[in-house]
Amino acid sequence: MNKKYFVNKLKNFDLWKSFEKDSPQSSIFSSIELLKHFKKNLDLYSINKGSELKSLVYLFKEKKNIISDPLIYSGMLFSPQKKQKNCRYLAEKFKLTEVFIEEILKKYSNIDLNLHYNFEDIRPFLWFNYNLSNKPKYIVNVRYTALIEIENKTINEIFENFDDVKQRDIKKCDKNVDISFDNKTNIELLKKFYEQTMKKNKGEFSKNNLKKMVNFMKQADNNDKGFQTNVYFKNKPVYSIFFSIHQKIACFLYGAGETNHKDRLSGTYCLWKAIEYCQKKKIK
Repeated sequence: MNKKYFVNKLKNFDLWKSFEKDSPQSSIFSSIELLKHFKKNLDLYSINKGSELKSLVYLFKEKKNIISDPLIYSGMLFSPQKKQKNCRYLAEKFKLTEVFIEEILKKYSNIDLNLHYNFEDIRPFLWFNYNLSNKPKYIVNVRYTALIEIENKTINEIFENFDDVKQRDIKKCDKNVDISFDNKTNIELLKKFYEQTMKKNKGEFSKNNLKKMVNFMKQADNNDKGFQTNVYFKNKPVYSIFFSIHQKIACFLYGAGETNHKDRLSGTYCLWKAIEYCQKKKIK
């Protein structure tokens, strides 16, 4: 490891809140609330350059394995750029990622993690043991997070950015007297829909981790850190979505529908009504 950098395992959250709030990789999954909720399954680290804190690390684990479920994001938080030149800032993040790989991830047997969408440079993972044919390497799958920019936009401006098919679907639902919606909290309904959907599609998931996430969603709702949107057909619930809220930014957590309800419009309509809710409440 570069001698300038020092890794320490964290035993508490004293360093966390102010650093996480300013990090470009901040999300509900790195929030104090979620970390405390899942603390029995988390390993936390700091990376310092001399006395200056440069990065925080949060990893969800089972025994000696790092797993991505149930967190959507995990891994590293970098400090903001501040007055650094861009080239120096990018170079330092590259070096910090190398330290993360060589000094932290080496402690674990298997590693499966999803990095935040603002984690720009994955070359340290691609280049790890690159020329060593008999050494393990990282398999990198690049995925893209959908970001819907709604700040300082009217609801009509947001709607116009949807494709024509979704616009027609939403208008059709608005005109249908049998379709209604609300923002009432019913996490158990969403859990039921999710389990039905996974069972129907033979999807694998951890019931224990789902239970933990359900409890977290209930806690988030109680603390105004999340909201639920539900769509009904003839007063029967057919689709439900839950968004977390962290630093006035909404993040889709779970969504699922009644498996016997064949109307494909309900999911689109539910998401649209959740976006409307965010726009009204000035949530990004």
